[in-house]
Amino acid sequence: MTTFNAFVQASRGAHPHDRLIVSDEGVHTRESNAPSSGAENKAAWRCFKQAIQNHPRCQEICLRYQFHIDRHIARGDPFLPEYAEMFGIGVADVHLTDLILGVGETLRGLFPWDITNRMDALRRLSPQEFARKVEELNVARFIPANPPRDRWHQFFVPDHFRKDQHRLRMLQQVPRLPQRDAFLELLCKKVVQHEMDKGTLVPAPSPQGGIEYYEVVKKVGSGAGLVAYMFQPVSVHSTLKPLLIFRPTQFHLSSEDAVPTLLNDLERNIGHTGYLAAKPALDELMRNANYQDIEAAGFSLGGVHLQRFLVDHYVKVTRATFFNDPSIDVHTAGEYAQRVNQLPLDQRISLVFYRTIGDRCHYFGHHHVGKGVTNPNVDMRLVEIYYDRRNVMSARALHSEPMLQDPGSHVAVSYRGEQLQAHLDTSLRGVEVEWYENLRQSIGGQILFGLLELIYNVVKAILDLFGFELFRSSLTLEDRSIIRV
Repeated sequence: MTTFNAFVQASRGAHPHDRLIVSDEGVHTRESNAPSSGAENKAAWRCFKQAIQNHPRCQEICLRYQFHIDRHIARGDPFLPEYAEMFGIGVADVHLTDLILGVGETLRGLFPWDITNRMDALRRLSPQEFARKVEELNVARFIPANPPRDRWHQFFVPDHFRKDQHRLRMLQQVPRLPQRDAFLELLCKKVVQHEMDKGTLVPAPSPQGGIEYYEVVKKVGSGAGLVAYMFQPVSVHSTLKPLLIFRPTQFHLSSEDAVPTLLNDLERNIGHTGYLAAKPALDELMRNANYQDIEAAGFSLGGVHLQRFLVDHYVKVTRATFFNDPSIDVHTAGEYAQRVNQLPLDQRISLVFYRTIGDRCHYFGHHHVGKGVTNPNVDMRLVEIYYDRRNVMSARALHSEPMLQDPGSHVAVSYRGEQLQAHLDTSLRGVEVEWYENLRQSIGGQILFGLLELIYNVVKAILDLFGFELFRSSLTLEDRSIIRV
């Protein structure tokens, strides 16, 4: 019997237009200009179907990637290396439910108490034991060493295969990251850009060394520009805290809430609309008794949404990390300072701000959360990153490329105390910084915001009238019910 790994091995290094053929010697490639019969193509597809049909998530992967095997068999389509890669990416994207299913089992075939008992048994494993089980299941990791090439249609049409491919490739870097904040930066800047489902497993550096796993337990969507993911350690023995990550601005129309994120950037009070729409769902999430001591992080617009979140849930977030994010309005930042300064002495909070010199994003806004905080139990640190090659880096790279995973590529300067307070106030950072915020307010807030909002609403109304969906919303049915309440 031909195995799935045989297809994976034959696909490695093959030209995208080569064909995979199954013979008595196994699976091998045939160049695209060499003829292949419909019978050979059908035989390859049948062998592939037989090789993957017992995988617990076979149907789910085929549905997610629009992978119609029976249709390919009926038409006798050539079997291209991309098809093996496609299923390989699906297999590599291990979910928590994969680990409780045996060969041929499905969730629907199990009694509820069976699922609960198996899940409890998994969570009682040590972080190291759980990591080994994930690696045992992931028998065919097909993740390219080079970045996958984006295609033009991804700007308009969601391509879950490419998103998963990018995300899994980024997560391969986790074991090599030099510090915890480099992991948070990778999540904020790269990983959460590619949508994740509930139950997705994400590797994380363990405080004891090695790797352990987070599980995506909740995705909060507002439909108005804010998207956040709640990660929880799988093992009950883990020393990691629950982690809340806020997603940044989206520039592909195929992304959820793409245009609303841009509107959040342009409005007078950055991120206000998105946070206000998501506030009921976030408040509901924070009522969970497991989230009394969490960690949170955000990049760019995600950092702005995190600042607004902290004002309402400052007691529960004991560590917050910001990467190249704008400031917010004076009133909201002042409200956070007033509340935190009144906390009892046994409540400790850590705020860390990372800014790349040459990036203009953190020039926007007025006061950053942390401004005016005088409570001695709030540890605050600003880290400015200076790149030697900043003059030849694009503005986008300075803003969004991870900077902490290669400590030798830059110089880091830290600020605390009064120096830090001055950096959290836009009006004290010089004429150039104030000029950028004034420009955003006059052109962005007064002109571009209204124009873009009008075009977006008109186009969306017309598309809705004819039953077309171009703009995807992050708002789930569960979140809609919370907002209605």
